[in-house]
Amino acid sequence: MARRKSQFATRDRVRVRRLLTGIGPQAQQEVLAAYQRHAPAILAQARSEVPSRTGKLRAALNYKIFPKTLRLRV
Repeated sequence: MARRKSQFATRDRVRVRRLLTGIGPQAQQEVLAAYQRHAPAILAQARSEVPSRTGKLRAALNYKIFPKTLRLRV
C-alpha cells in the first residue's frame, strides 16, 4: 500500500515550526487551547478514515499534545 503524501510540505512545516517557537507565552496558551478544542474532531476524522475489520486499530487511535514544542500528534 502506498503512503499518502502529507498535507503539508516539508518547507511549510519548517516555517510553521519557526513561527511557533518565536511567539510569546500568551500566544502559546492560545495555541494549546486551540489544540484542546480541535483535537477530538481531528481524532474523529482519523478514526473515520481507518480501515476496520476488528476495530482494534480504530480503538487504538489517540491524540497527544506536546506543550513545549506546540505539537499535536494523532
